[in-house]
Amino acid sequence: MKVGWIWKLFIYFLIVTFSGPFFDNWTTTEKFLFLSDAYAGKCKPSELVGPPTETFRCEEQQLAVNGLLSYARMAEFLSSVVIGISVDRFGPRIVAVLGVLLCIASWAFMCLLPKSGIMLKLSMFVIGVSMNSTLFPALTIERYTKRYKAQVLIFIGSSSSITCLLMKLLELVVVKTGVSPMTAGVYFILLLLIPSLICSYLFFPGDLKKDVYRIGQKNAYIYPTLREPIGSKGSETSNLSIRPPDTNLLVRSSSEDQAEAEVETGNAKSYYAEDLDEGMNEANDQNAAESVKQKETNVVYDSDKAYESQPVSKFNKLRQEDECPDSKDHETLGVLTKRNSYEGDDQVELTNDNVLDEPNHHPVISNLSISKWASGRLSSKWELGASVSLEKAVFAKGWTWRCFFKNLKSFEVILSVLYFCLNVVSLTYLQQSYDILYSHSDFLLLFLEYVLPFSFIPCLLFMIFAKFFTAFTLLLTVGTIWLMLNVCSLFQSYPAGILTAILLTVTYSIFNTHVYIYLESRVDKDYYASVIGFLNTVAGLSLIVNMLAISPMTDRKTILNINIAMLMLRVFFLSLFIYRHMSKWLRKWKADNRIVTP
Repeated sequence: MKVGWIWKLFIYFLIVTFSGPFFDNWTTTEKFLFLSDAYAGKCKPSELVGPPTETFRCEEQQLAVNGLLSYARMAEFLSSVVIGISVDRFGPRIVAVLGVLLCIASWAFMCLLPKSGIMLKLSMFVIGVSMNSTLFPALTIERYTKRYKAQVLIFIGSSSSITCLLMKLLELVVVKTGVSPMTAGVYFILLLLIPSLICSYLFFPGDLKKDVYRIGQKNAYIYPTLREPIGSKGSETSNLSIRPPDTNLLVRSSSEDQAEAEVETGNAKSYYAEDLDEGMNEANDQNAAESVKQKETNVVYDSDKAYESQPVSKFNKLRQEDECPDSKDHETLGVLTKRNSYEGDDQVELTNDNVLDEPNHHPVISNLSISKWASGRLSSKWELGASVSLEKAVFAKGWTWRCFFKNLKSFEVILSVLYFCLNVVSLTYLQQSYDILYSHSDFLLLFLEYVLPFSFIPCLLFMIFAKFFTAFTLLLTVGTIWLMLNVCSLFQSYPAGILTAILLTVTYSIFNTHVYIYLESRVDKDYYASVIGFLNTVAGLSLIVNMLAISPMTDRKTILNINIAMLMLRVFFLSLFIYRHMSKWLRKWKADNRIVTP
């Protein structure tokens, strides 16, 4: 269904909320399972007296229910890489629909067959898989906007907080009204999950690129086309037309007619290609509007016609190592623009089908790109350049393993993966150790249970923060808050318990999203979901270490030593991020000085 990206944002949010990880509020989930009499068969007949309550009947039942969380967590993270690759290769729609179906199955298993241990384990495993199956497609909403990428990612990430609140409300309905957990679960499926399934099919696109082009982006403009007479050399491509502008392509660095004037770009200028989104956000809207009025059009190069070549600056050269060559080396092609004096309203709908079948066709300029430096540095009358890249324009290929692994080899990606593993292990262990350290205080345990669902409030603050600061600043700020949490975990006093619960809620609200935002501008957009999936899968493997080596250590002194180790690791990783950022800033500063100096 064709709707604007803002409507999509709220629809995606609701879908992810209703099919989200209810097990994140595990204390409430345990109470719901106890009300369902889950694993009641492990208790003695004498202990099965009276109706089920919010507390366990016997210790064996408590341990069995407690162990279900591991199945959900492991499935959530280990399946991520497959889900991420599926989103990039098959589109968001099929993955999201499958995710909601799995969520319906999980709720059905948990509510209809609560006394079957096998079905409960299967339910937790399925809900773990379904969580990312709806979350990753929803994260593609960032492709529809350039100005609010960080805000929409945080907004989608905050849905898990509302899911925790929904689980608490559902548990209160069962307790206060006397409705059975089975009945409450059936109503949840019929009223919330079935509509989510329908909306997933209607609003998630089957082809993400086409949908993004259709809706457009903040700095993208669609230009009118003109049917022009094509010479004999270009007759095969007479059905060619422009596509909406691909703002991820920069203008090439030389003209086909003036190949000898090509300027080589040094490593010092590579940063211009690394943060293209930021550069495009600075494009002048007024200049772009004037370009629309001039009706620039795509052309097929024909030697019989007189075309003017645009003078090109070395700043517009795209680093070859940032692209993924699939078949052969990149060819540096010219920038050709032609003034269109056509004043009619008719537009020609054309296709690129013929291009791929003709090996000797003339290069077609099929993507328009607004140059960041065009209006300020070029004195030519041509303000808009057409970018030609055989790989990204005409011969653009789909998802490949080679490019996927190339994205994974980035230093920022490797560092982010290791840092994310620390976040996952640290968050899980802090939740587990909190129940042990403050088991004597019912108030602190209840306080954490109620404050965690309201973690969406810090999300709103982080959305405002991300509007005015960079992704690196956001990562450093969240890392500092997490550092304070690790420090508070070293103490076991009553005030430390309250402060730990508050900081735990704040970090939970954005513990994964701030890493997603940091990576968004550092990986290829067509491999973003795949990289995020790989990130979560490695984090899932790290949970095995947490489950086998750390969690069994329940001695208070051992917990203190583990928290100290995590504190030191966090300082180490934050130092690496700062070093990497400062080194890049220094290279940029030196390069700017070389440009200014005559």
